[in-house]
This record gives sequence, C-alpha cells and structure tokens, in this order.
Amino acid sequence: MSGKNDWKLEWKGKEFNSKLDMDIPTTMDVIGHYLVAKLRETLNQQGHGRIYRTGRSGGTHQASAPGEPPAPWTGDLRNTTFFETGYEQQEFFTKVGSPMPYAARLEFGDSHIAKRPWLGVTLRNERKAIEKFLQSGIFK
Repeated sequence: MSGKNDWKLEWKGKEFNSKLDMDIPTTMDVIGHYLVAKLRETLNQQGHGRIYRTGRSGGTHQASAPGEPPAPWTGDLRNTTFFETGYEQQEFFTKVGSPMPYAARLEFGDSHIAKRPWLGVTLRNERKAIEKFLQSGIFK
C-alpha cells in the first residue's frame, strides 16, 4: 500500500496513559484554584437584605436577602474556602467548600434561615469554564 489514502494507526498506550496520569491531576488542581477564586468572588458581594447594627460603635452590616449569596461580615466563610484533589476508585476528583459549620446551613437554608446559595450557584455559573479546563488539560 503506497497510495495517498494509506494510513497507519499506531497506539502508544503506555505513553498516552502516562501523559494522562500527569495532566489530569494538574488540570484538577487548576480547576480547584479557579473555583476557590470564583467562590470568593461570590462570597464578596454586598447584600441587599436587612441592615444590622454591629456593636456599640454604631457600625452596620447589610445582610444578604434570601436567595442571594451570603454577604461578608467577618469574611470567615470566604477566607476558609478550599479545594482538595484526589484519586479514589479509579476516578479523579476536586472537592471545593468551606469547613465552617454554618456553610451548609447558608447554602440550603433551614427552619430559621432562608437559603443563601453560594456553592451550587457558583459551580453552575462556572460549568462551561470547567469543561474548557478539562478539554484543554486532557486533550492538548
């Protein structure tokens, strides 16, 4: 065979797998850093809810309205957002969140407070960016 339509397929499985093993964790780390930055942007928005007095100094804090991301007061939720990457059961993952005990309560609400979504809304808003990172990182 020596025509112009001849082609040759050469599978380089070990090289391909080795490249995937190096590229995927790096890509997952990039996604983690990106999402933490976006979460912190979300958690840095001014609220449009109730205004509270803060202490004797006469300062005020404007809380978020129901359905808005939590407005920063101390900044603890924003400052403790983190990511973790890993590999379990033959799958790579990136976890994002905050260890603050009230993080889930704000996200989902409860009988005392309406939801102030911050994590899910950010992930949904960044879905296309995450897909681009995955495509560019794995299929360079």
